[in-house]
Amino acid sequence: MICYIELNMQFKDIIGQENVKQHLRDMYAHHRIPHATMLLGGEGSGALALGIAFAQYINCTGDKSGGDSCGQCPSCQKYQKLVHPDLHSIFPVIKKDDSTTSDTYIAEWREMVSNTPYFNLTQWTNAMGGNKQATIMRSDAVAIHQKLSMKPYEAQYQVLLMWKPELMNEVAANRILKILEEPPSNTLFILVSESSAEILPTILSRTQMLKVPPIAEDDITAFIQQRYKMPETDARRIAHISNGNLINTLQIIGEAQEAKDNLDFFIKIMRCCYARKVPEMMQISEDTNKNLSREQIKNRLTYSLRMLRENFIMNLNQPELNYMTPEEETFSQKFSRFVHLNNVIPMSELINEAIAHVEQNGNVRIIIMDLLLRMTVHLKAERPE
Repeated sequence: MICYIELNMQFKDIIGQENVKQHLRDMYAHHRIPHATMLLGGEGSGALALGIAFAQYINCTGDKSGGDSCGQCPSCQKYQKLVHPDLHSIFPVIKKDDSTTSDTYIAEWREMVSNTPYFNLTQWTNAMGGNKQATIMRSDAVAIHQKLSMKPYEAQYQVLLMWKPELMNEVAANRILKILEEPPSNTLFILVSESSAEILPTILSRTQMLKVPPIAEDDITAFIQQRYKMPETDARRIAHISNGNLINTLQIIGEAQEAKDNLDFFIKIMRCCYARKVPEMMQISEDTNKNLSREQIKNRLTYSLRMLRENFIMNLNQPELNYMTPEEETFSQKFSRFVHLNNVIPMSELINEAIAHVEQNGNVRIIIMDLLLRMTVHLKAERPE
């Protein structure tokens, strides 16, 4: 799961990492920008966001007196959409044929980074629509050699941004090495890596490495509080579990939101089924069809199966066998008496049947409406003596 946190590709929007930001500013201010910079940081540290923000800052043509790109000039606006003609991106891709390069997936890359520059390789692979191994191939190195042979179109520098250079195959690595050994004029290389041990030592030796540490717990806590309006104790607990990895943070928050949505769905369908409110059933089936993917619908229904079980166990007065959150338990304390031996099995069978029909690409609107109508009968079933 990916939680979207759109950024403007400026230093001020990057969570924490103030020391790294200042180091990058100092390199620019003192005219000490190396031709190749390696940002080495673990997953979720924000190294990719820093690399893009640094490139935008360098080529910004507006007011940079505040230590950041202006965000308003034509250059910044193009960088924010990753469409600047002097920004070239290389990243691992799934091979379609021998001509596959990063440009093959440039639309997906721009959408991914625009949604959030905090993502991992698995999430990126899913965004490309496959589960095969992603690699930086020889075809990319050849294409980049051709692009960099030309002078910058608009900016002072053309920038080659490479994400996860450790995934270059040997042929690509050797060709990139040649470019680094004889870099074109007015060209900067920004490599963003999570593992320097997997990169050719000869490539490492031609870059200036800047380590990006895990994000400080205080910075993640502040981010959570500000963005999600969460109490400090809850925010700090999530920040601590995240261990400096903002991807972990976003996944934890996303899972919490998904759990809330699942519970809201279960409560809504149970209440309208018990009250036999057909117009509400129609609205639920319409909203489900319109707003949720089939995978999300299956998750909602699978969750409803679990909640039926939990309510049945609660009705049997077996608290040691119950596994519910406080929010789930609050609802179930009143609802559980309606889930008993006379209806728990047929209601579970109805939900399993609905899941199967969703998997078989059935009409979602009809599947959900049918489920709710048939569920009303069982919810009114008499309790056993």
